[in-house]
Amino acid sequence: MRRRSNIDVLLNSYSIAEATIQFDCITIVAPIVGNVTHGTITFDMPACVPWGPNVAVVTIDNCEYNVGIMNFNGNGGVKELIYIRWEGNADVLAVSNNSDPASPYYNGGMEFLTYQWYKNGVKIEGATLQYYQHFGEPGIYHVHITGYKVDAKGNRLEYVEFVTCGFEVKANSSITVYPVPAQVDQPVWIDLNLTPAELDGAYLDIYDVKGAFVKHVNVESAKVKVEGFNTQGAYFGKITTGTNEIKSVKFVIVK
Repeated sequence: MRRRSNIDVLLNSYSIAEATIQFDCITIVAPIVGNVTHGTITFDMPACVPWGPNVAVVTIDNCEYNVGIMNFNGNGGVKELIYIRWEGNADVLAVSNNSDPASPYYNGGMEFLTYQWYKNGVKIEGATLQYYQHFGEPGIYHVHITGYKVDAKGNRLEYVEFVTCGFEVKANSSITVYPVPAQVDQPVWIDLNLTPAELDGAYLDIYDVKGAFVKHVNVESAKVKVEGFNTQGAYFGKITTGTNEIKSVKFVIVK
C-alpha cells in the first residue's frame, strides 16, 4: 500500500479546490483540503516516480512552485518523505522531523538526529540545526541528514543517511527583519516596503515551524513590532495586505 503524501500550502482564494503536480514522468491533479487560507494537498505517490530526491512543479491558481520531494516508497517499507518549505520573502529553510503518521507534517516515519546545511555545494560551517536562516543570501541550499527509521512507537529500526533536493533562494529586499537572530523575550522588528494602499487594513498572522498559529498582529505602519516570544525556534509570518496580496517572512528566536 502506498502512503498518502501531504504538502502544506497557503491559499489566497475561496475558489481554489485542487492543484496540479507535475513530475518528470507524470502530471496529476490533487485536491486541496483545509480552511480558506491554510490547506493541504493530498495525493498518492505515482508508481513511476523514482526512489530518492525528485523535483515537482506544483501549480495552484495559475501560480507555479518548485517543490522538492524525497520518495522512499518501496525501500524496505519506508514511505515518501516530503520537505515543507515556505516561499515568498521567507529567509528560513526547515526540515520536518515529525514521525507521527497522523500529523500533516509526517516525514515518512523517521527520527532525524543530525543536519548539515550546504550552500552551492559548499558546507556551511556551524549550520547544523533542523532549520537554517540564510538572511536572504541567494544560492542553492540543501541539507545532509542522518537518523533512523522508527516504528509506530518511536523505536529505532534502521540507520538512514541522505541529502535533500536543492532549494534555490532568490534575492528579495522588500521585507527586512531584525535583530537576526532575536533573543527570547526580545522584540522583533519587521520593516515592510509596502504602498499606502497595501498598508491600509494589512495584518500579520504568525505560525511556528509546525504550522501552529501563534498570534495575530494588525499592521498599522511600515515598521511592525512583534513581541512576546518565550520559546526559541523558527517562526513564519503571513502578511495579508490591504490589496489582498500575501507576503511572507521568517525569523528565528534563540535563547
